[in-house]
Amino acid sequence: VIYNTRKTLINYLNEGMTTRNRKASLRERYRIMARHYGHASTLLHHIWFIIRAVIHPEK
Repeated sequence: VIYNTRKTLINYLNEGMTTRNRKASLRERYRIMARHYGHASTLLHHIWFIIRAVIHPEK
């Protein structure tokens, strides 16, 4: 059930935490993936992400 509180609950107009702390967030995500999947696998997958981004850039 969703209720209208008529109050601002989240303000995305002034950069959210993920935008402001993007580098720290990406580093933390990499560390978690490396712990779970292993450093070599995580590194190789991230290299593939970069190659894929170069080959097929988003518009």
